[in-house]
Amino acid sequence: MTPHYTAPKPTSEERFWAKVDRSGDCWVWIAGTTEWGYGRFRMDGRLYLAHRVAYMFLVGPVPDGMGVLHRCDNPPCCNPAHLFLGTDADNSHDCIEKGRNARGERGGKAKLSELDVQDLRQLYASGMSFQRLAPLYGVSVRTVRAVVNRETWKHVP
Repeated sequence: MTPHYTAPKPTSEERFWAKVDRSGDCWVWIAGTTEWGYGRFRMDGRLYLAHRVAYMFLVGPVPDGMGVLHRCDNPPCCNPAHLFLGTDADNSHDCIEKGRNARGERGGKAKLSELDVQDLRQLYASGMSFQRLAPLYGVSVRTVRAVVNRETWKHVP
């Protein structure tokens, strides 16, 4: 009877890199992703974000309290040249600096457009009251007051 040959089990690194397309500038994760497009990889019984694993394999450990952030703003990218360490505050600052934060019309629940905000402010300046403006735009008096006083929509001139 001949002995049964069993192929060696691939290492975590081999399994990982088999799921990354390194043909372009961004090394794109081609397996399962989160709802936001970040790669997911199971290793040692735990689920990790793929770009974090790439960083750990090619750069080194990620200190406690730090995240692995993208310079390229491409969630499935695993190229360590596009990754850097940062805190949650660094990530938020990077998001705002690059204009990726959801504000104004991109906020998802916005009832006003930037043009509406400009018109609303002009109409108020010309003498219309908060109470009269609110039903015209389908928003509350409180919302109109916040827009006019620049408590909201601060980015709109």
